[in-house]
Amino acid sequence: MSLNSLGLSLGELGRHDEALAAIEEAITAYRRLADANPAARLPDLATSLNNLAALLSEAGRYDEALAATEEAVAIRNRLAEANPAEHPRLPSRWQGETKGLEP
Repeated sequence: MSLNSLGLSLGELGRHDEALAAIEEAITAYRRLADANPAARLPDLATSLNNLAALLSEAGRYDEALAATEEAVAIRNRLAEANPAEHPRLPSRWQGETKGLEP
């Protein structure tokens, strides 16, 4: 989670390009790790995608933010289906919350 945390910290400092680069690097790493061990790494990937979405939204890149959020929600839903005790399903009111978002 170090790259993810670095990205968030850089974003708070207003260093958005560096923040995006760090979180995108974390996402690349978590995608690779999740291929080998999905149960252990998909939650980290979803968290990083959420953080990416927040940074993209702050930068006014709403379509990209929406895509990252939708991917994170899909991952969380898959995890909930596979192991509801460990990964509770998102409330249904949040499932479609990303639909129709406007800047």
